[in-house]
Amino acid sequence: PEALDVFRVVLAENATFPELGKAFWKAGPEVMKDYLAGYLSELDRRGILSIPDANLAAFQFMGMIKWPYHNRLLFSAGGQPTKEELDAALDQAVSIFVGGLKPRGLSARV
Repeated sequence: PEALDVFRVVLAENATFPELGKAFWKAGPEVMKDYLAGYLSELDRRGILSIPDANLAAFQFMGMIKWPYHNRLLFSAGGQPTKEELDAALDQAVSIFVGGLKPRGLSARV
């Protein structure tokens, strides 16, 4: 709940205080993207996955796992997801993501 409150405040004040939005971006989403992109780049380097643009892939994966529940909560369109819902969503996102980035000739299961 506190994270959503901060997100709402930053979003509401961003037009007036764009430096607030930039600071939020650099301290949160960009840090996560950079960390995940580094990991994905390593998987690409080792031939485990084929990832032409690790930064874009990181953002896409982050969107797959965050968007449904974050926005549901942000817009008060439903309660907290259960652990089972989150686990199922993560498993499916990983399966879709890895399946789309696997090197040719390899199974989608990694």
